[in-house]
Amino acid sequence: MVLTGAFTYLASLPPQNGTEQFPWAGTVCAAVAVITSGLQFGSMALAAHFVEKTISSRGTEIDEMHIDLQVLQADEQVESINSAYNKVQKWNALPYSIQWCLKLSLMLMITCCYSVSFLSSWCFSEFNFLDSTPFNQQGLLFGFIKPFGIAVLSLFLFSCLLFVKYLIWANVS
Repeated sequence: MVLTGAFTYLASLPPQNGTEQFPWAGTVCAAVAVITSGLQFGSMALAAHFVEKTISSRGTEIDEMHIDLQVLQADEQVESINSAYNKVQKWNALPYSIQWCLKLSLMLMITCCYSVSFLSSWCFSEFNFLDSTPFNQQGLLFGFIKPFGIAVLSLFLFSCLLFVKYLIWANVS
């Protein structure tokens, strides 16, 4: 991944004297990214293989283990709490105000995601990989966020707060 980042950087360098400095860097970046992805997939498959092998070879040992009563009681208590939590979360059992809170939160999150995806030029100024600082000309941090972007991000924050309100309500109930 470090090599992918390095070659991405080299590929994005501005041309000097009208010619690209590293014209091959984009191709090498793609190749390194493919190799990295293959290695990650291979390591995941290898780990899954050894986990499965260990479980199948030690399955009888696990079945023969003595059950600790304290652990069994703790498991039953957690299951009881989860059961009560699931009953509280049933849509028909929710108070109207909490249903409204969840619906509004969902609508705002969807609106924000579509706004950032399809209206990104209205939300943000272009910020290049080679830009040395996230400050704008006035010295403001995150100066690349336009007013519409601030509004969209504020709505997203509000939707997250509505969802947190629901989670708090569900845990208290």
